[in-house]
Amino acid sequence: VHHPLLSRLKPADQTEEIARSRSTLEATIGRSVRYFAYPSNDYDARTVALVETAGFEAAFALFPRRVTDRGDFEQERVGIYSGSRWKFRGKLWRLDRLARWAGLSVG
Repeated sequence: VHHPLLSRLKPADQTEEIARSRSTLEATIGRSVRYFAYPSNDYDARTVALVETAGFEAAFALFPRRVTDRGDFEQERVGIYSGSRWKFRGKLWRLDRLARWAGLSVG
């Protein structure tokens, strides 16, 4: 709902943010939400456990940290922040990693 840094919130506040995010999305799209994406790629082992407890099937991070052994809850995802077809293709080809390694900004 607010995209906070979840790992910096108290467990009760994380739980509420996770639940409200899900219910808001479900009300908006009219169907069940099965997956979670960590806002700002911020999470820790406690966050992973809370997302799993909330009933999600899996969760995604831009750069998984492997803070748990729950692989389904630390899946890698690709961020799409631009309407550019070329940027999208570059990300599919994993050129974003090469660009970041070279010190370039990738949106």
